[in-house]
Amino acid sequence: MTRRARHRSEPRLVPALERATFRAEAPVRRVVRSHRLNPLPHAGTISVFLLIVVVVTGVYITLFFGFGFDASHRSVEKMRDHPLQSAVRTVHRYASAALVLTVLVHAWRIFVAGRFRGPRRWRWATGIVSLVVVWLAGVTGYWLVWDERAQALNDATMSLAGGLGTVSSFYVRNVAGPDAGSGWGVMFVLWLVHLLLTAVIGYFLWRHVRRSRLRVLPPRQWMAAMLGALVVASVLVPADVLDRVSLSQRVGDLPLDPFVLCLLPPLLGAWPWVAVAVLAIVVAAAALTPFVLRRTTTPVVEIDEDACTGCELCVVDCPYLALTMVTRAEVDPIEGTQEVQRGGEALASLSVGHSPVVTGEISGMKGTDATSPLISQARRPVAVVDAEACVGCGICIGSCSFGAMRLDGFESPERVDPAGRHVVLACSRHLDAAGRPPFGDDVAVVEVACSGMIHANAVGSLMQAGATEVQVVGCAPGDCAYGIGNTILDARLRGDRSPHVPKRWAGVATEDWVSPGELVDAVAHPNAHPDVDATQWVSGRRTVGAVAVVVASILAVAFATRAPYRGGDDEAGVLVIVDHTPGFQLKGLPGPTGNPGDRVEVVTRVDGVELARSAVPVSGPTAIGVVEVDLEPGTRTISIALAERSGETGSEAVVYDGTVELASAQRLVVSAVDIPPPAGVEQGRDLFASRLAACDVCHSTDPGDDGVGPSLAGIGDRAESRIPGLDAEAYLRQSILDPDAYIVDGYRSGQMLDIYADRLGVEQLDALIEYLMSLRGGVR
Repeated sequence: MTRRARHRSEPRLVPALERATFRAEAPVRRVVRSHRLNPLPHAGTISVFLLIVVVVTGVYITLFFGFGFDASHRSVEKMRDHPLQSAVRTVHRYASAALVLTVLVHAWRIFVAGRFRGPRRWRWATGIVSLVVVWLAGVTGYWLVWDERAQALNDATMSLAGGLGTVSSFYVRNVAGPDAGSGWGVMFVLWLVHLLLTAVIGYFLWRHVRRSRLRVLPPRQWMAAMLGALVVASVLVPADVLDRVSLSQRVGDLPLDPFVLCLLPPLLGAWPWVAVAVLAIVVAAAALTPFVLRRTTTPVVEIDEDACTGCELCVVDCPYLALTMVTRAEVDPIEGTQEVQRGGEALASLSVGHSPVVTGEISGMKGTDATSPLISQARRPVAVVDAEACVGCGICIGSCSFGAMRLDGFESPERVDPAGRHVVLACSRHLDAAGRPPFGDDVAVVEVACSGMIHANAVGSLMQAGATEVQVVGCAPGDCAYGIGNTILDARLRGDRSPHVPKRWAGVATEDWVSPGELVDAVAHPNAHPDVDATQWVSGRRTVGAVAVVVASILAVAFATRAPYRGGDDEAGVLVIVDHTPGFQLKGLPGPTGNPGDRVEVVTRVDGVELARSAVPVSGPTAIGVVEVDLEPGTRTISIALAERSGETGSEAVVYDGTVELASAQRLVVSAVDIPPPAGVEQGRDLFASRLAACDVCHSTDPGDDGVGPSLAGIGDRAESRIPGLDAEAYLRQSILDPDAYIVDGYRSGQMLDIYADRLGVEQLDALIEYLMSLRGGVR
């Protein structure tokens, strides 16, 4: 097991980052004074426990949660005032923030340990996706409170995507507009998204841990300490509830959770898309790292089928389920062949002598009877490795007592001359982290891929060959690069797992389970860290130190969720909510404004001076969205107008004109929305574009867009004077039922079919006419 050659091309950056990481973690290890009490190696399993806490507390909170803008905020306020509900809600919030932190810590430690390569690349990718979804679930959780943080999220969303008509339409009509309603549906959908994201986390977690024998939950002591710390934090620093969302107030100074709401400051800044682009690049780079570093290869265990006895110990010990047992026929003494089978089906026929045999003949594909005397019916199992699942840890080699396995790049320790020397069996991770330091001639270092690769008999072999001492240096409890290699070897050396050390050599080898970077110190002070079982805590000051680290960590998370954010509360502003279809009548105005197809801009004038002119996003024929303009606080004469233009011509409609006093962080909210059309207009609009009437096949409602038939933009006005003696309604009815009664200049008779008297009912015809009557303000 000494390293013959560097099989893998290791990027130098990764070991260097790991050395730096463990130097940064040194203060924690000094406080707990025991490697098995260090919580950092358990960040992954602690994340799973925190997810369970989040789900359980979330179910409890839902029992008291109301749906609706006012209802949701009031229900959370009531929870704050109830001791038990407040504690559970606080635990939910802090566990969510801590979950993001522990997943980040786990991901970083996995990265610097190089545990993202080869077959584990998909495990890494699912972990990155889980981190993103955990973060999104936390964001929706803050949104559900519908307080000032939710308002900041609303503003950030509109800053980011408000230019999209679909987004602005949903926001105006369901959240910010005067006709948005109670918000019951919005909050219910938001809760469903929050629930769905939690389910997605669970799915990717399952994908992350499947096909392995690694621990999913941390030792129960860590769970108890973590839950106790969350409860302590809920009492000392209960979760707050800010004021309800208010459009009349700008987002000002507020506490901002940096773990979940870290993107809010840049999204509320001048370049929100830059923040999104940077985040997307970072996430994509992290997820694709294993695929980019393809030059780093992972060795695969090789199996000598003739030496394999089928004991299955390797299958039991493999952490990643890369080994399975298949059955094969014994060697036929006459033909010199053997047949490998799985489940009774022949997989291959192998030649072991000079008489080649065709696979098809052996497996019965060319007429050979299954009872052929050429094939022995005696079966025995043999281990087969799945190269796509093997991570090259070599733990199976430590399970094999018959030399049937080898890992390219490593040799047996028996090849080392141990006479009169202190033999150190150390994993590659420790040697890389220590910079492969030179030791004196009295120390022989044997490199293994993982401590679990060491066979228990190696201890006796080395001692018999004259070694003065045999020392195993492996990873700290819970921190094995392959999950369970350290615990497997420890169990073998203690005689609790096969293959175990012969009684003669039991207890001879010293064990030191330390963090990478501490190899030199471990060799200098053997047996200083012999405990690898993280499920058994030590008593006294060390346990107090470990619990103190956990409590301090959760309290730090709790206080961090109140990190100050300075908003734009030193300025005032005007918020204009627009939902206007050019050609329709705005509330508060005497008649329709603009022409169908006009582009709409909000013109803001302050004290008689034009301050801003902002385009309004478009959704179909409707200009809909929000426009915000910053102002200096004080008394201001403000005029808000909608400018509707088509080409060089256009008009302005003033929707607000008055003098107001605006304090810092205060907003003047102005609504520029249309009078809702009668029910018949909506029905007629749908009928106009339906397959039944199909009016839009020949007629457009955009000005100047003449087709097979003339544009109907402004037809409600033109119809009044088209034929003397006929009002607009009568003219439109005649044009539909008797299309050739009047022919518009430039068109000929017979172009419009005389079919609608039979196709449309009385109510449908009335609705269609009512819709056409509403098309005013167009070209006359």
